[in-house]
Amino acid sequence: MWKKYYGDGVYSNNMGIENTCSKANDGYIISGNSSIFGENFQTSVMIYRFNSQFDTLWTRKYLTDTISLAPYATVYCSGGGYAIAGTTKRDAETGEILDKPKALLLRTDSDGNYLWHKTYGTTEYDDTFYKIVQTPDGGFLCGGATQSYGSHTWDWYLVKTDANGNEEWHRTYGSTNYDDGRIMGITLTSDTSYIITGSKTISSTEDRPHLIKLNENFVLEIDKILPFPASSSLTAQVKEIENNQFIAIGSDRMNTNECTQTTLTKFNSELDIIWRQKYTVGDTTYTENYLFSVDTCSDGGYILGGWAAHNGQKLALIKTDSLGCDGTDWWECSTGVMVNEFASNPEFYMYPNPAKQILTIIIPSFEGIQNTTVQIYNLTGKLVKSFPFGETEKGLKIETTDLQKGVYIVKVGEQMQKLVVE
Repeated sequence: MWKKYYGDGVYSNNMGIENTCSKANDGYIISGNSSIFGENFQTSVMIYRFNSQFDTLWTRKYLTDTISLAPYATVYCSGGGYAIAGTTKRDAETGEILDKPKALLLRTDSDGNYLWHKTYGTTEYDDTFYKIVQTPDGGFLCGGATQSYGSHTWDWYLVKTDANGNEEWHRTYGSTNYDDGRIMGITLTSDTSYIITGSKTISSTEDRPHLIKLNENFVLEIDKILPFPASSSLTAQVKEIENNQFIAIGSDRMNTNECTQTTLTKFNSELDIIWRQKYTVGDTTYTENYLFSVDTCSDGGYILGGWAAHNGQKLALIKTDSLGCDGTDWWECSTGVMVNEFASNPEFYMYPNPAKQILTIIIPSFEGIQNTTVQIYNLTGKLVKSFPFGETEKGLKIETTDLQKGVYIVKVGEQMQKLVVE
């Protein structure tokens, strides 16, 4: 329909590659930076304020005398105004130029006029904010990465402030001997809980997706490391959808050539996996293929956005149905829809999960199990349904309308998976 460019005649950059275009009342806001190269190199924080058609209403520039400055996330605040999270090498209290960056939080009014900024962390190590949400008390919860605490490896860095940016507490999460990267997502849920995502390094060669959930009082309720292979992580966005469920963008390395695949995972309220899908975008000879952002569509499907290496670096979009299938290969997509807490290499898959009317069970490798029986148990261990596979049957459809709503265990051979019936 159209494309537009924004900048002030110097080096202008939107540092937030993870859906930092935020809704702001009747329009949108994007934070970025502006740099002037030369003997007196300077970097400034910039805000671009747009109407609903992305026409520029105004721009503002802050902290113009800073050597190194990067705003990574912006939030529209209740009551008006904006808060920007990122990193800076100028200490907010002393004005001193630092060798190591500190985490930055900057606050403006609704017209973009500067109110205050604060820095967090220490002067001896690196500290950065990448994510921010406003909390119901008017304060902020900022997430990023730090080397300032513990063993001085990279750990998750979570800071709670009051409405004026004064630090109330900070926490770190991570391994003792490995770099765990940064907090990739913070989601404020409808029940005023907080879901925080990223990855955790469990060995010198393996990262796994890591999720934690804090309640409204910031008490840890759920802490999960997902059982996926090396170099698998949850990235930028976790979005709450219907029935207190969630979808999350992530990434995997393909075993064949180390190309990055994007993952889309659906979770229930307890952060148990309902299904998980993978997508390959761009040129599979490159590793730099990432989708960072996800949203729901009116047809019940999802839209995923990011970038891919394909004759250079280009924007990328994927549209899926409600099961996360993108239409490129129906059979492979359907076999990827699974809940599997019991087996590391599942021999059967089932969808949709949760099921409302019909449950489909797929056995990709059918050889040797033609006479296998599918059994469904309730959580008391009572067998409630039993169905045999035929001699040549590879898929089976089971009616679930006669089952009460709840959680069941589906057993095929010696393998079991959890089923939710709605």
